[in-house]
Amino acid sequence: MKIRFALVLLALSACTDAVPLDTVGYSDGTWRLESINDRLFTARATLEFPTRRQMVGSAPCNSYSATLRAPFPRVRTTGIVSTEIACDALADEARFFEALAAMTIAEPGPGSLILHDEAGNQMIFQRD
Repeated sequence: MKIRFALVLLALSACTDAVPLDTVGYSDGTWRLESINDRLFTARATLEFPTRRQMVGSAPCNSYSATLRAPFPRVRTTGIVSTEIACDALADEARFFEALAAMTIAEPGPGSLILHDEAGNQMIFQRD
């Protein structure tokens, strides 16, 4: 009986999630932002996926985290929270967070990660 119950739970859990991020290589390491909407991003900002449902990284001034609310390839974040340290790059940081919050789809590339939304806005990340 215990084995049958465990198999049922395993089968149900497989049905509730789409492909986990780690099966496509996103969870391996850090992604560094290269551009937002084809405009070079000169400040440093990073992105990591420590779990299938979490996004963390560093913005130009602060570290941040967010919860992922949709399975891959969707990227729907809720509750982006960050530390509150001031620096000269706060305008870049605001642009980064605004763009990141709008992204809805993740696409793999050779050594790159492209986040974009339905309107065609995009963020291009490279392996750090």
